[in-house]
Amino acid sequence: MSQIRNEHGGSGSISLGEYYRDGSYVGNDPWNDSVPTAETISMGQLRGTTKTRYLTVIIQGAGGAGGQGEADNWVSDGHGAAGGGSTFTAYNGTHTDTVVSAAGGAGGAGVVIGYNTTSGRDGTSSYYGAGGAGGGNNSHGTDAPTASYGAGGGGGGGDSPSTYDNSGYAGHGGYAGARGVHVIRAMKGSTITLVVGYGGARNSNVSAYGNNYIGGAGASGYGSVSGYGTSTGGTTSWTVV
Repeated sequence: MSQIRNEHGGSGSISLGEYYRDGSYVGNDPWNDSVPTAETISMGQLRGTTKTRYLTVIIQGAGGAGGQGEADNWVSDGHGAAGGGSTFTAYNGTHTDTVVSAAGGAGGAGVVIGYNTTSGRDGTSSYYGAGGAGGGNNSHGTDAPTASYGAGGGGGGGDSPSTYDNSGYAGHGGYAGARGVHVIRAMKGSTITLVVGYGGARNSNVSAYGNNYIGGAGASGYGSVSGYGTSTGGTTSWTVV
């Protein structure tokens, strides 16, 4: 009886009647299916059962890179790279895993905005802050600030007709990733894994297109699991205690 209480909780005198499934202490989860919700209950029905933990999980997908701008009618496929998605998984032993995810932001389109147009050049802001600034005439877009998790990079600038023979179009700003907040039920002793996506990278092809202007990189995503830790990129795992 003390082992039951140590696993599932409780205080004072111990009664099996406190440990019905979906009651005060035993979660209504697959790993506790042997425990009845009413009627007769025995110690043997609690053998092998496991405490349910409730985890608050925040996941933010990474931001997309800004699109590429052009100078003097250079042509390119300068669409910004998309940001990586973020995923949380609770691997509940032999039971069904729980998976939640947040998509990364799309990259901004290249050479689509007039050189003198300001709207759309900045990367889209995320819950955590502003995106990167769009490039002015004849300048690259800026990266999204590191702490603006999931924000988009600024679009590359274009150029005015007075700079070269013809006007060049600017790139659109990158888009922010999605964000989600979830309460997850996980089995004590199981493994939980947080995979956080990286921001869309700057276009590496700019040198192939002469005087084109690249968009800024998107910001990495973000992940947090209450009581365990946070991540701003890559894979992190913990054991549920």
